[in-house]
Amino acid sequence: IGIGDIDTGPIDTSPIDTSPFPSSPNESALVLTGPFADGAAIDARFTCDGDNVSPELNWTPAPVGTIEIAISMVDLDAPSFVHWTMAGLDPLATSLGEAVVPEFAIVGLNGSGNPGYTGPCPPSGEHRYEISVHFLAQQTELADGSPGTQLLAAIEGSTFAAAQLTGTYSRSGA
Repeated sequence: IGIGDIDTGPIDTSPIDTSPFPSSPNESALVLTGPFADGAAIDARFTCDGDNVSPELNWTPAPVGTIEIAISMVDLDAPSFVHWTMAGLDPLATSLGEAVVPEFAIVGLNGSGNPGYTGPCPPSGEHRYEISVHFLAQQTELADGSPGTQLLAAIEGSTFAAAQLTGTYSRSGA
């Protein structure tokens, strides 16, 4: 048998994925749930007009390749105000209890300059708030107490999959 006498079949010319992140799973399979339906009003208990505690959250298991999980909440109508950033959550976790901060979590400063969660408190009109669970392909490597905008940027830069829950809130008399 000489060179060229062996038929190896067609050559695979498809591009090679050189991305540092795992391939994104079917994002529609990732689900985040909380104490209100997606698109519904947020209960006042989770706002500045109530107990101002973070809501309980539940999500589908993390996709393969998740190094850590992070949580964020932003006001879609005032995006520069970060309500909540937390990273360093166990990649095997599928929930977070109400007002819970897991041991070893990295907690960012909220838009008010305090660590942790601060609930919706719009100055006027109805605002939309998006809570996200982020599945990260690498550690955020920021310190506890980092500014929320800085932690959110690190989270978003490492996110390869996410699920969102959006709620609305308007203050009576505001």
